[in-house]
Parts: sequence; structure tokens; C-alpha cells
Amino acid sequence: MEWLDEILESVVPGEPVQAGLLTMVPLLGEAKGEVPYLTLDEALEAKQLQVTEVSEGGSVPELLLLNEGDREVFLLDGEELVGAKQNRVLNLTLLAPARTRLTVPVSCVEQGRWRSISREFRSSKSTLHGRGRARKMASVSRSLRVRERALSDQGAVWDDVATLCEATDTVSASAAYADVHERHGASLDEYERKLRPVDRQVGAAFLVAGRLMSVDVFEHPAVLRKLLHKLVRGVALDVIAAERMGESSRPLADETAALTALFDVLRRASATTHASPGLGEAVRLERPGAMGAALRHAGRTLHLAALPA
Repeated sequence: MEWLDEILESVVPGEPVQAGLLTMVPLLGEAKGEVPYLTLDEALEAKQLQVTEVSEGGSVPELLLLNEGDREVFLLDGEELVGAKQNRVLNLTLLAPARTRLTVPVSCVEQGRWRSISREFRSSKSTLHGRGRARKMASVSRSLRVRERALSDQGAVWDDVATLCEATDTVSASAAYADVHERHGASLDEYERKLRPVDRQVGAAFLVAGRLMSVDVFEHPAVLRKLLHKLVRGVALDVIAAERMGESSRPLADETAALTALFDVLRRASATTHASPGLGEAVRLERPGAMGAALRHAGRTLHLAALPA
């Protein structure tokens, strides 16, 4: 996997930034050309993209995406879509071609609602929280390996959201993940304010109470700048839960030691390649101690996510 070695060797850890129990290690790299695609939020704001249920009756594990514009659209694994019959999160990072209609795999993060409140979905400001994201990534990788379908363990996703609601003192009539970040919006705003992108940042490693939670690397600093706030807000919910459960920080002798160890394990992971719903191919990485997912297209790695298993 020369492409993986190239990424892991090209990013350099920057100076860690801490906000309470949350630490971000910026991963620095070099810009390579221009970004030819829009992010989900940019495409929705430009009214180039529509995301709806697949039919009048709907289907829990899939949504319909219509890109009516002339530019491709980048959607990040774990980004939340709110509205329609129930809120969902994306199961894969994908690149939607221009002028196309796609069916995309998702997970429900609102167990108690199945009624339409809008025709189209809107984007929320958060990705799925770290613990839920890890379990979802593992189950999607398993489904791709066995069935070549990017399905999650939906029951486990609902359990993770319910556990998060309880841990963060969130009362939600429909057990909605969105209600957790609405309940703690002021705190999430503060984490977002403190953990800002730095010059040349292409990725981020997040540690909660001294434990490595997730690593994301993008192909260009401009993409990181547009999406970092969503990653921060997602993992900050793990911090809020940890604080309310009385966890304290476990200081590391070296802030980057856990990151280096994860990369070392990832280099020895087994890789499988699968068709993506959009452009490119979905790569899954698995080994005891680590797992990862990447979207590769035209010889480029648009996104790499790595998590402790």
C-alpha cells in the first residue's frame, strides 16, 4: 500500500492544542493543486444538491442524492443529515459526480421518529461522535467484506445514541442525536472556537482524556478548514460524556506517541477495496488494534480515517 505509506510519511504532527479533556494534534502537509469539488454544505447552500428519501415510503439505510451542478460534491463519513422521515448519518466518505443521481448508504440516528417533517434534508454542524463512529466503521467494514454493501449495525447505532443521551443528560422524545448537540450547543461552540485550523493543516488527531479517539487526513488544507468544525463538535460530545462520568485526563509522555503507534499498526493492516456509490473506490483497513477507511479516486486519496479498534 504505497499510497498509505505516502500519506502517513507526508503528514507531520504540529503543536497539540488542548481544551479541557480534548486534545487536537494538527497534522500538517502541503497543498496539491486546487480542490475541484464542493463540500456537502457548500453544495446545499448553492442549491446544487438535493438529499431526500429514496421514495415516498422511504428506506432507513439509504437516501437519494441528486447533484444538479457541474462540480463534484464531497461528503464525509459520519456527516449528519437532518429532516425528512428521520435523521441519518453517512456510512461512507464519497464523491458524488456532477449531474448525477445516487443512492447512498446511511444509518439512522433518530430511532423514535418515522414521519416526514420536510421533503429535503439539511446538513447539521456535526459528525457522529467518536465512540459511535468507531462502532459504525467496524460494522460497515464487516458488511462490505461479507456482503459488498456498506450497511451498519443499525441496532448498535441506536444503542450508541441512547447511551450518549443518557451520559450527557439529554432528554429526547425521539432519541435523536441532533438533540444532544442542541442541548450542549454552547459548550460545542466553545470547543469549536478553541480548536481552530492552523496553517498547512490537512488533518487532525483527537484524544479524549489522553486516549486517542480518531485521526482524519484530507488531501488539501482547504478541505480540512471546511470540515474541521464538524469533527471537533462530534468528538467534543465524547468529552462532555466523559466529564459527566467523572473521567480525568491521562497525560501522555509524548502527545504524538499514540498517533505513531496507530500509524505503525495501520501500515500492517489488511486492505480490501470496494466499489464506491460515487466516484473512486472505498478502501477498508483492518488489523487488531486499528481500523481505517479511505476514499481514493484518480490516484489521489481524498480522505483517510483511522481509529483505534
